[in-house]
Amino acid sequence: MTQDENQEKKDEGFLLPNSVVELLISDSFQRNGISMESTEPVSDENKEQMRRMIDDLSRQVTQYMDQQKKNEEERKNLVNQADYEAFMREQQRKKEQSRRMNPPAARREEARPVSRSSERAREDRLKEERVKKKKVEKRTRSTEEKKKRKKKD
Repeated sequence: MTQDENQEKKDEGFLLPNSVVELLISDSFQRNGISMESTEPVSDENKEQMRRMIDDLSRQVTQYMDQQKKNEEERKNLVNQADYEAFMREQQRKKEQSRRMNPPAARREEARPVSRSSERAREDRLKEERVKKKKVEKRTRSTEEKKKRKKKD
C-alpha cells in the first residue's frame, strides 16, 4: 500500500477535512508561540508511542461508531416490530368489534331472504321504538321546561 492510499484510508475516519485540521493545528501552535525553529526533534521512541496512541484512539472511535450503528439498527427494528404489533392489535380489535356488532345469528338472518310478514313485524317494532323515543323526549322537554319556569319564579 502506498502512502497516498494509506493517507486516503486515514482520511475516511476523520469527520473534518485535512485542510481544516491543518488550520486548527497551525492556529493553536501560533497562539502558544510554537514555531518550527523552536521545536526540538522528536525521538523515534516518542514517535512510536504517538503512533500507537493514535492507532488505539482510531480503533476506539471505529468501535464506538460501529456500536452506534448497531444500536441504531436495533432501535429501528424495535420500532418496526412495535409498529407491526400495534397494527396487528388494531386489526384484531376491529375484527372483534365487527363480531360484536354483527353476531352470527344476525349475519345468518341477513343472508336469507326476508318474508313479508317478518318485514312487517320488523317495521312495526321500529315504529313502536320511534313512538317510545318521542314520548321520552317529550317528557324530558316538559320536565326541563318546568325546571326553567321554577327558576324564573
